[in-house]
Amino acid sequence: MSVKSKSSKPIIHIVLIIGAISMLTPFIWMLLTSLKTLTEATKIPPVIFPKILQWSNYTEVMRL
Repeated sequence: MSVKSKSSKPIIHIVLIIGAISMLTPFIWMLLTSLKTLTEATKIPPVIFPKILQWSNYTEVMRL
């Protein structure tokens, strides 16, 4: 291995990790928001974690 490839591997890994985090963050936010009540979902400043998980948000759709 050349010196160039050894020194570029950490940089590539850092870029890939930052990219992965930037792709996962909106997905996690969407999942957490889907488990909130309407009040928690529209509150300003936003509540990150719901106090009580609202699984009924998913079961109501199935009844339609």
